[in-house]
Amino acid sequence: MAKRVRQPAAELEILQHSTHAGLVDALARLAAGQLEGDERAARDGELDLADQLGEAMAAADLFGRRRLILEASAAAGQRLYAAPGPLPRVGFVEAVGEILRRYPSAAAGWRDARDKYAAGAFALARAAKVTVARHVRDVIEKAVKLGTPQDKAVGDILESLRSGSQDVDGGARYANAYAETVFRTNLATAYTDGRLEQVRDPNIRKVIGGWRFDAVNDSATRPNHKAADGFVASVSDPVWEDLRPPLGYNCRCALVMVPWSAMGKLANADGVVTFREAPPGAGPDQHFRAAPF
Repeated sequence: MAKRVRQPAAELEILQHSTHAGLVDALARLAAGQLEGDERAARDGELDLADQLGEAMAAADLFGRRRLILEASAAAGQRLYAAPGPLPRVGFVEAVGEILRRYPSAAAGWRDARDKYAAGAFALARAAKVTVARHVRDVIEKAVKLGTPQDKAVGDILESLRSGSQDVDGGARYANAYAETVFRTNLATAYTDGRLEQVRDPNIRKVIGGWRFDAVNDSATRPNHKAADGFVASVSDPVWEDLRPPLGYNCRCALVMVPWSAMGKLANADGVVTFREAPPGAGPDQHFRAAPF
């Protein structure tokens, strides 16, 4: 029997937990700079946010590549690449170094992906800057309408941001909620992208024939995500261009590898795996692919 490996969702939770605090701090400094009219402080927060997002997404991509190698090795019953011992319990930055050393196949593609995430992270940070500014403005306007002087509203938000208090909706509470959404969504995107790229490795393709869409299926699962649960298609099927997780903000879905031994039913009479259409009702949330951040 193939050795059981950690599911991707659990690994993503570790990454999100280890990087969440840094993003919250960068968002708080960005918002505080905006409120005080300190353009330099706001710009520093924006640049720090971009750096942290880029690093975290690159790490998630690499973790996704490594996880697929482990899953394929387990399915094959042998190591496809030499990688002595489990990854040590260290911070994700240190873990990246270990993966680069132990998994040269994953490292090769990741180096190009890292530059892509670094460039994209600046666009994400700019979007975050606009979103945070809009939210803080709305909170101030609401407070003024309720009779709170504007200076007092601004001061309350600044105190919340700097203390980490959860008492003011416009401050730390919002920074935490926004950070969770941004990180969960973008790390999941990078993790899946890493898996989709790593499966192109010829040694991996000898073992993996397809992907199975895996939804959590609890009360929080969205109908269009649930509709895709259990759907299986070839790894080369263009259906995954639209159906790859995440399908929306805070999506918890994942792609699970399917070995060639389980792909027979999807082959035609000539033994060629046929392309498939997504199940009715399945697909990304409305407008998510157009503006996922």
